[in-house]
Amino acid sequence: MITGIDIVIEARKMIGTPFKHQARVPGIKGGLDCVGLTVCIGRELGLEVKDRVDYARETDGQILLDSLQMHCEKSEEMQIGDIVQFLRGRTQWHVGVVSSLDPVPMMIHAKADIGGGGSVREDHMDAAWRRRIVGIWRYKGAA
Repeated sequence: MITGIDIVIEARKMIGTPFKHQARVPGIKGGLDCVGLTVCIGRELGLEVKDRVDYARETDGQILLDSLQMHCEKSEEMQIGDIVQFLRGRTQWHVGVVSSLDPVPMMIHAKADIGGGGSVREDHMDAAWRRRIVGIWRYKGAA
């Protein structure tokens, strides 16, 4: 069985990958967006992950929700390795992987920078991020 630690180890291998909308190629010469990060982690761990790339950067969120429901189960309590779903503003959805809970929650996510660029990085899930959480998801087949 795959553990949360296995998921975090895989996610950390992708840190430094440039941000690229709808991309699915981990590594410094590749590109990932936040959904691509979760898709690639699942694939690397041998999970059956269905993928979609027919989404805009700002959307109603239904495509992201459909994708999460395809390869994840809803969770009530955040654990290491879970996927956290955020709503940023009214139309921009985002996901990250919980990498630590103590002393403060941290996440690995593919984040675009204002003005372009960005990368997969590990950041504190500060109060501003935590206020935007709208769902917690666990890969099917993960403990």
